[in-house]
Amino acid sequence: MSENNGPGFIDPNYGENGLAAIPAPGLDPAVYTLQVFPAACAPDGSMAFYGYAPGPTPKYGWFTRLNADGQWDSATGHVPVSTEQAKPLPEYVYNFASMIHAVVDGAECYLTASRVLYVDDPDVAYLHVAIGRYDAEDFKPSVDFGDDGIALPKPSWQTSGHSRPIESQKLRAKIPHSKQELNAVDYRDTPKLGVIDDTIRVIFGGAYDNADTTKENTWCALLDAKTGEPVSGLGPEGKESQYRLTLIDDESTTLYHAEFLSDGGGLLLSSTDRKMYLHRFLPNALPDKTFANGQGYIVLPSGGHKAGMAVNDHKIVVSRSGNLGEAATELYCYTLAGEEETTFRRSLSVPGHTLILDHLSFDSQDRLVLAGQRNSAAAESGMQVVRLLTNGELDADFGQGGYSPVNEYQAASNGLYLNDQGVRVLTLMPVGFGPFYEQMVKFYS
Repeated sequence: MSENNGPGFIDPNYGENGLAAIPAPGLDPAVYTLQVFPAACAPDGSMAFYGYAPGPTPKYGWFTRLNADGQWDSATGHVPVSTEQAKPLPEYVYNFASMIHAVVDGAECYLTASRVLYVDDPDVAYLHVAIGRYDAEDFKPSVDFGDDGIALPKPSWQTSGHSRPIESQKLRAKIPHSKQELNAVDYRDTPKLGVIDDTIRVIFGGAYDNADTTKENTWCALLDAKTGEPVSGLGPEGKESQYRLTLIDDESTTLYHAEFLSDGGGLLLSSTDRKMYLHRFLPNALPDKTFANGQGYIVLPSGGHKAGMAVNDHKIVVSRSGNLGEAATELYCYTLAGEEETTFRRSLSVPGHTLILDHLSFDSQDRLVLAGQRNSAAAESGMQVVRLLTNGELDADFGQGGYSPVNEYQAASNGLYLNDQGVRVLTLMPVGFGPFYEQMVKFYS
């Protein structure tokens, strides 16, 4: 094995020389790619995408897939999202922001989540969530799930009786419509999905807007993964299917990442204008007061522009990066009980660059893999992948001293996906004029 043909280097057997373009319907993949909104990885390493053809974002999107070897699944092709729902739908229901691979009742599927806007009441608007379920083989709506594959948990807000119509521009502005920054796929404020014991758990930002005020809160909802129907189990008495989470500075909270634990509880990494918080919740969505010496949450230093989180059976690692004047990514490590592991605490940096590592995942050997980008003083951006050993030290056998070589044609890390066959990253090639050119790249592990 040559020095450029080992862990941390691009696997040339994937796609075309390690890169796989994500085709867009009806367009030459050598010139244009699908503009990806969410993506998800199946256990075999195949990648599913939902997105749009380049240009103005239409109302409806398409599903497509790259096989585990990086070749486009041309047999399935591009599958338009089904729009056969019988009931009236809220706005932006097909604007999927999150997607995960799941197994429900023994069948593989993809679950989606979108932030939706209800404006059917002339006086009050609600920002809420919609959940979709699609068969993994052909992306068709799963039979008996919701209405043609779409489940609509009812907003918990109550109307207030105001009589003056509103335009709800504040709420519309909170729903992503286009890609406006280099990290085109953004995890911030997207709904967080998980499946525990055939129950879908979703954490999402909700909002209420009337003629007088706008209120924002964070909610957890439970749905039956087979039918999409609400499931009780939340709140002090376990009778609710939706429950408002107790967060610090709730009105200004930005959701970063969530991890759902095997017992149904969860960890949530969020940020406000002043601080970043790591909350732990019980299965009923109440604060876990056994976490962090009875506090239920950990306060991290002032919130960075980007942040990541990875959880395994032993520890929680949080990355924070992108603050003004900071060139490094800071790592913080805690036990699942919320006690800090100072031996893992460290800074990751590259001389002469700003390093932003906000996608984190543990591999099957409990090594921590991080992906992101590094920016030079000349504002040149390059994708960066890093691997740490179980003790937090850089893995000298990965790439060049723990860092993958940087390729100027890969400008960002928009998603990180691991299995025993390699490290996959959703990346893009910046184009001076026109849409991003989006690809998957695979590294040896």
